Amino acid sequence: MVERKRSVVQSLRAINLHNLETALGHELIIGLGRFVAPKTIGVATAEGAIRHLTAERIFINTGTRPLIPSVPGLKEAGFLTSESIMELEQLPEHLIVLGSGYIGLEFAQMQDAA
Repeated sequence: MVERKRSVVQSLRAINLHNLETALGHELIIGLGRFVAPKTIGVATAEGAIRHLTAERIFINTGTRPLIPSVPGLKEAGFLTSESIMELEQLPEHLIVLGSGYIGLEFAQMQDAA
């Protein structure tokens, strides 16, 4: 299942990138960006270059990362995130889902699926 998930994710990313660049004519720039002037951002790319981009409208997809709450003992007990749980090859014996939203609800169903 884990390999299948990886394959599906890779395939969907490739399709989305193709659609973004080819069908829509957009350029995807991945890097760390910050506004350097009105309507201008500087993006530090993985290659070390800084690209300055100016536009009337700038859309920034910051992405997200799982938030690790400051619950006493959580780090010592070990925890999974919405990313690391997808790499498990076996269901955990016990599972507590902290947080809310559709992703938490999906993972809360894991034990019922076993």
